[in-house]
Amino acid sequence: MHEPHEAMLYDQVLLKVEHLKRYFNTPKGTVKAVDDVSFNVIKGETLALVGESGSGKTTTANVILGRYTATDGSVFYKDVEIGSMPLTKRPLWLRREIQVVFQDPATSLNPKKTVKDIIETAIRIHYPKLNKYERMERLLELLDYIGLTEDHLFKLPRELGGGEKQLVALARALATNPTHLILDEPTSSLDVSAQSRILSTLLKIQKDRGLTYILITHDLAVVKNISHRINVMYLGKIVETAPVDDIFGEPLHPYTQMLLSSIPTISEEESKMLPKGVESRGEIPSAIDPPSGCRFRTRCPFVMDVCSKEEPPLKEVVTRHFVACHLHNKNV
Repeated sequence: MHEPHEAMLYDQVLLKVEHLKRYFNTPKGTVKAVDDVSFNVIKGETLALVGESGSGKTTTANVILGRYTATDGSVFYKDVEIGSMPLTKRPLWLRREIQVVFQDPATSLNPKKTVKDIIETAIRIHYPKLNKYERMERLLELLDYIGLTEDHLFKLPRELGGGEKQLVALARALATNPTHLILDEPTSSLDVSAQSRILSTLLKIQKDRGLTYILITHDLAVVKNISHRINVMYLGKIVETAPVDDIFGEPLHPYTQMLLSSIPTISEEESKMLPKGVESRGEIPSAIDPPSGCRFRTRCPFVMDVCSKEEPPLKEVVTRHFVACHLHNKNV
């Protein structure tokens, strides 16, 4: 588990999401991609949003980034409401402070631009007073910092390996001197060696600069290595949230248990650490017509009558460990 940065204070909220909803109208009906989600992000931490495809984690991040605006609810960054503010309307300081690293660097990097052009463009936009020599100095410092060399300057993306491309994307994000990085599946398209390099670099950056991360992923092994807290999302809702050790040590929601039981293992010792009796079953329902009551009930091995009638609230079961499940409501 990634230990908290010493500058991380649990009462120092950098980002606050309150009752966020993001709906999409389609010919088949309204897709409730994010449906009343609330959480805080603490300065200096890594908060992971995990869940299957269709859980709402990427849509949540896209509202924070301004790629979508909120249908309802609010997103506050440093006490400024940004959920209703599209990217094109955001001031330069805000776009500078919240940056993103996308899943596939092969598609997020301009194939016709060199590494120098890709990174220098970000520097030029956000620091227009720097001359070309100062821009080059900053660019070379960034390359050296993330583990690339001057030899990479005039290469095109197709001439780079997958890990090198992602390091260039990371350098582009760091070029603005951000406070908050959103990491959208940053290692999913990479081989094991490149994944390790990217994760090590992200940990180094956070330790050195005190950056705050939101990590979006379905890879729970990555979550365990880099995160402080986890929000487990299912069909547009947060169903469990807790520190990473609590999620892996004692997952409370059947969906979280299902996700953990699906982690590939290479030894009997690792297998013994995973939850038993909760296997992956069925597929996530449509967000156009979600199940009544608890949205996970159609896949849950512990379903009860109340699960179809009442939606379980997200409640604190033990200190800093919240779960939305009728199995635990009686203990609260």
